[in-house]
Amino acid sequence: KFTRAGFSSLMLPLLEDWTMARRSYENLFSLDSLLLYSTVCGTGLDTIPLAGDTDERALGALLLDLAALAVKLNKPLTARLVPIPGVSAGASTQFQFEYFANARAFGIQADARMKLFEM
Repeated sequence: KFTRAGFSSLMLPLLEDWTMARRSYENLFSLDSLLLYSTVCGTGLDTIPLAGDTDERALGALLLDLAALAVKLNKPLTARLVPIPGVSAGASTQFQFEYFANARAFGIQADARMKLFEM
């Protein structure tokens, strides 16, 4: 029997996958669906472009959701989230970096995430 170590599963690095980046403009997936996909993914939320005005409490709530999945599934899930100053949710990134594809920046639905468990 071998001890599990590292990542060995489906990987969905949005900014490093030209097809996924292109599909982001077609609204075929949301930030929540990417979180759902992370349950069968080896890396979690990987290279996701976020709006530059992302609320830190909403970002914290998203990270708590990811952490809860990691604990429940007993596997490491990371978050390589990329808030981009000056870019709004739905707008395109403008990377001049050969290893990143440009994609639609995502917003975090702060109200839904933070009010769900409000007393």
